[in-house]
Amino acid sequence: MIPNIFLSPTTIYLVLITAIGLAVYTVARRNKPLVQLSGPPAAGWIKGHFSKLIGASSIEFQEDIIAKYGPTLKLNGGFGDEFIFTADPSFMHHVLVKERAKFERTDGGVLVLRSVFGGGLLAQRGSEHRAHRKLLNPVFTMKFLRELASI
Repeated sequence: MIPNIFLSPTTIYLVLITAIGLAVYTVARRNKPLVQLSGPPAAGWIKGHFSKLIGASSIEFQEDIIAKYGPTLKLNGGFGDEFIFTADPSFMHHVLVKERAKFERTDGGVLVLRSVFGGGLLAQRGSEHRAHRKLLNPVFTMKFLRELASI
């Protein structure tokens, strides 16, 4: 006689755990602030919109989504992650200058920057970033720039 696998305690527990997990995921997703931002539909769970952002037609993609959804929108990253994409200068100034310490780069973000731009200033954090800036700041003074290109 073959046991009824669908009524076994293990199956019932798995179904209950799955249902509870989906309920928790739904409630948590509803409370995420990025859900409120508009953006293009998801472009695949594994790679998200990265291939369109970095690919050969990335400029056209960026122009299209900015025209359609505005200067600040939500995009999908790899493995279901969401992130903010912005072309708003005041938002960029707030994040990159005024409140820079509150917006630390994630490990994934640093990895992407290193793969695109190398291990320079953009791909550094903390003390490494300060050391790079300390080396580069004298080169970008007005005195040095005037000497470089006479007007």
